[in-house]
Amino acid sequence: MSEKNLGIIGGGQLGSLLSIAAKKLNIKTTIFCDDLDAPAQNFCDNFICGKYDDNQKIQEFVQKVDLVTYEFENIPYETLNQMNKLKPVLPKPSVNRLIQHRIAEKDFVNKLNIRTTRYVSVDKKSDIETLEDFLPGILKTTTMGYDGKGQYPIKKIEDIDPLNLDFSKGYVLEKLVKLQKEISVIITRFGNNNFEIYEPIENTHQDQILKHSVIPAKISKKILDQSKDWTTQIAEELKYIGTLCVEFFIDRNENLY
Repeated sequence: MSEKNLGIIGGGQLGSLLSIAAKKLNIKTTIFCDDLDAPAQNFCDNFICGKYDDNQKIQEFVQKVDLVTYEFENIPYETLNQMNKLKPVLPKPSVNRLIQHRIAEKDFVNKLNIRTTRYVSVDKKSDIETLEDFLPGILKTTTMGYDGKGQYPIKKIEDIDPLNLDFSKGYVLEKLVKLQKEISVIITRFGNNNFEIYEPIENTHQDQILKHSVIPAKISKKILDQSKDWTTQIAEELKYIGTLCVEFFIDRNENLY
């Protein structure tokens, strides 16, 4: 049987770890990344650098690999969809389109009767003047925000003025939770009701960026079971193939969000 070649879009920490893991299984890896200095090039078998909308680079990448995956969510949906017509892309591109948009993501989760923080779409500055009920809150861009980027704590309406935000991008205002702690659950799903799920991880953040994680989390049996159930439900509903991390808040009244 010939050696398989896994295509990975993105060349950061997760791309590096994925390449290292693949090597142990005798799977070759080809990284496609828009960063010439991407660390994953030190661990993969082939490295292709180019913009994610460069058709020539996309073709070069797809011809080298048997299967495509990606290490972070901000890959253009159009790129993944184009690749998926030529080689299987997992998780499927439609999943990526959903998780790139904070409001679509929250709407999807709420339809599964899974609780999120209260949130509202904000299209213009004057919208916030009618939303005092959501303050204090965090104003976030609906797309392209991660690791604390595109996030603005708002305690009172006047806090918006110095930010000079470009409202053409679209924002979501989330009401702050009286937070006890944050946890996350990682699931790897292979097919219908076929998955591995890991113990919840307790996370500490500083300036909206993860500072450190502890596993297992110090949580009640109720929260442990509920977080695992909700994670499984989300993965099954998405028909997700791959590894997914679902992040949760626990408030001071032991409610999970």
